[in-house]
Formats: sequence, C-alpha cells, structure tokens
Amino acid sequence: MEAKAEPKAARGVDKAAERRRHRNEKKRQELEDEIASIEKRLKAFEHSLADPAVYSDVATARAVAADRDELKKTLESRIWEWEETSRKLETEVAS
Repeated sequence: MEAKAEPKAARGVDKAAERRRHRNEKKRQELEDEIASIEKRLKAFEHSLADPAVYSDVATARAVAADRDELKKTLESRIWEWEETSRKLETEVAS
C-alpha cells in the first residue's frame, strides 16, 4: 500500500498553525522575562519605601509609591497577557 500524500491545503494549515504556535511561545517567553524584570523593580521600590531617608521625605515617598502603583498595574496587565497566551498555546496543542 502506498501512503497518500498530504493535501496542499492541509500542509498550509499545519504550517500556519506551527507559525502561530511558535509566535505564541516566543510571546509567552518575552512576557515571562518582562514579568520577572517588573517583579525585581517592584522589590526595589519596596526597599526604597522602607528606607527612612525616602520615607521621611513625603514628596519622594509619594512619587516612589505612585511609580510602584503604576508598575503594579503594568505587572497585572502582563500577567493577564501571559495567561491569555498560555491558553492559546494549550488550545493549539489540544487541537
């Protein structure tokens, strides 16, 4: 028996799916790296806020706290993106 060649349309779909999977894996890795970087920066803000010299200057403490809060929002957004990208990858693997 001779194995049938895969139709061109199916190969095109497989290649497109492979490109999407690769793109999503790359995006997920980039997000993981960015999340780790943001978490390090947040720790630095927390250490700054614990410093009596920073905390005793109300304007500086408020500025650091505002920057920290903005960074927390960014972190939440990146975590959401990572979760969505991971879901896409899981769906692609299950298909």
